[in-house]
Amino acid sequence: YLLSNNGVKEERWNDINGSLVSDFLNSSHYQNDAPDEIKIVKDFNMNEDIVDNFGQIMSAVLKPSISGKYIFAIVGDDGTQLNLNGEKIAYKKGWGSYQKWDSAGVSSPISLNAGEIYSIDAILKEHGGAEQVSVGWKMVGEDTFKPIPESELFIEKLDSQNIKPQFNPHSTLFEIPSASAMGDKVATVGAFDSQGDTLSYKIIGSVPFGIDNNGT
Repeated sequence: YLLSNNGVKEERWNDINGSLVSDFLNSSHYQNDAPDEIKIVKDFNMNEDIVDNFGQIMSAVLKPSISGKYIFAIVGDDGTQLNLNGEKIAYKKGWGSYQKWDSAGVSSPISLNAGEIYSIDAILKEHGGAEQVSVGWKMVGEDTFKPIPESELFIEKLDSQNIKPQFNPHSTLFEIPSASAMGDKVATVGAFDSQGDTLSYKIIGSVPFGIDNNGT
């Protein structure tokens, strides 16, 4: 198998009420719609205070470098859940402080083999206030949890389907308001490639336009 670049995929569905992971997973927005936002981050740690009322899934392929029994921990604001190979291994219904491992939801010891790959997903339901989530692990016998190293996290396993570039949700046809002037922002288009290849755009318009380095 081939693995993509190191990192974690973060997908977010906005405007969902409630503070529990079940509020998010049972919502019609999550079940019926594509995510409102997609981006790539370096690991399973996010600490912000920007927006409220959303559900978020951070996913990656985990490839441990050392075999052994591991204990996982997850904590966030608000409800959190951690899945390994599609199975729930840890969760916390209420909020907890960023990387405050003594208040985290903790898994039972799990045997992992060096060089093998495992899917790992951290689910967050943010209601109000700061939004943050942190995932840690430790080997049985170690005293403290620590974040999973970026070097052991990969965006995804590459196959004939996901080897293609992936576009953030956007329209394919943009109507420009008649009052628009040169320099006005009319749309933003984004994409990422799991292999890290450079992407190029071809955009055709009936009026003069320009594109900046941010895809705007």
